[in-house]
Amino acid sequence: MTTLLPYLERPGYLADETCKIALVGFGTVGSSVARLLYTRGEEHSLQLTHICNRRVAQKKVDWVPPDVTWTESIGDVLASDVDVVVELMGGLEPAHDWVRRALQSGKSVVTANKQLIAHFGSELLRIAARHGQLLSFGACVAGGVPCSRDCVMDLRGIA
Repeated sequence: MTTLLPYLERPGYLADETCKIALVGFGTVGSSVARLLYTRGEEHSLQLTHICNRRVAQKKVDWVPPDVTWTESIGDVLASDVDVVVELMGGLEPAHDWVRRALQSGKSVVTANKQLIAHFGSELLRIAARHGQLLSFGACVAGGVPCSRDCVMDLRGIA
């Protein structure tokens, strides 16, 4: 069975290090991910630092701590020290542009955007590899989750 273990054992990977997360999209799925990050915070070392969405004044909720930066600008996210961008907007644009820019800016990306991966998955995987980042999209493929990660790892030579 193929695992991510070889990747996680590479030099420079620190399992104890806090991973800074930016959510791009704060609709039903994005707000649910944020809530899970907070309600299960003792189970992980993930820290939500940014939420990027249209009309943030209408989206802000009181349960998100005040130290989280709310922004309408992807540029603010890309200029930050965020480690992982979680894209939850859906659609092709601006998702494609923003995911591409995030990878090029040295940020790994997690997405559940089926349409984005269907149209631009190969391109985005090449960009991720070129910039030493990860593009994770297992949430896009529902029933294929157990095998999709293994296929990608085999194709990238990580197995």
